[in-house]
Amino acid sequence: LVSDLLALAQLDEGALRIEAEPVPVAPLLATAADETRRLAPLADVSVHAAPGLWVLGDPARLRQVLLILADNAARVTPPGGRIAFSAARRGASVEIEVSDSGPGIPAEHAARIFERFFRADRARARAAGGAGLGLSIARELMVAHGGAIALANPGTPGATLVLRLRALDPDAAALGDDVTSTVEAAAAPEH
Repeated sequence: LVSDLLALAQLDEGALRIEAEPVPVAPLLATAADETRRLAPLADVSVHAAPGLWVLGDPARLRQVLLILADNAARVTPPGGRIAFSAARRGASVEIEVSDSGPGIPAEHAARIFERFFRADRARARAAGGAGLGLSIARELMVAHGGAIALANPGTPGATLVLRLRALDPDAAALGDDVTSTVEAAAAPEH
């Protein structure tokens, strides 16, 4: 809880630095899936990423966002359930989806799930140790990357959270630092 509050305070003050560099998406998702298998050993965890997807971002902070989503999915997915990571290019963006086969987010709570300390199921969150800060931190980190996060399917069984980041062409990614400042100055992806 203290670590989460410190991260939010740093994000609020603009003191949390995003060290942007070209990041290949497939290995990022593979790492998140491996961590998810440790969190939910009885779940069916899968990864599907289109080849050659790159984004500009801070690899450690993007891993943090994915681990927040993985932790949430692991808390609500029943034994034998499914947690899936996927990524695809959509226009100028890369969309990363994290889906689970838990109970889902009720439509009446969808607008509030990214608020600090909000928990849709207070009893279960408290029993599982949730403080209601993870999705708020994920949202702030995505905004710091010039990206976005959204719930794709309110009111249905299972939850799918979508991260949207500006796509980086593989040729530009090979240029490394030369492209970093150029891409950072480019417009953020559409929300």
